[in-house]
Amino acid sequence: MPGRLDGKVAVITGAASGIGETTARCFVAEGARVVIAGRSDERGTALALELGGHAIFHRADVMHEAEIAAVIDAAVGRFGTLDCLFNNAGASTPGELETITEEQFDYGMKLLVGSVNARKLAKLTRNLAKATPLPRSGVANDIAYAAVFLASDEGSFINSHDLVVDGGRIAQFYERPQPGT
Repeated sequence: MPGRLDGKVAVITGAASGIGETTARCFVAEGARVVIAGRSDERGTALALELGGHAIFHRADVMHEAEIAAVIDAAVGRFGTLDCLFNNAGASTPGELETITEEQFDYGMKLLVGSVNARKLAKLTRNLAKATPLPRSGVANDIAYAAVFLASDEGSFINSHDLVVDGGRIAQFYERPQPGT
């Protein structure tokens, strides 16, 4: 039986351990080819070897934009395309809320949300403005498969979430910023 991700290529950041590692294993088990991106050469290389020809490791620190660009290039160079980017990297940050220093706060922000800089935010805005719904009508199975996932054991940790299954139609309602606002 074919996997649900046959023919897909994914980059998973923070994939050398924890949630990223488990996600990489699941993606490969479902047929995807995966670029494991992370800071630990030892763990990332070992995982890629364990997963075989469907996975490669590329060392990258998400706090350095050029390294993430190199991961994307590696995915396309090796597998010819990129279908999914799972921005999973993260870690606990030093300090307690009451005593955190400015340097600790800056480190945490750069690690956890640093990939959203002004240039990327502008690109996201342009992409959303150009977003086009899928060029087909939805069919009953589109909704049914989403419902099956949510009702399955795989969806057991999703709670109180409104999943929009509309082929991108909601993008039609994006309000473009008006000049001067």
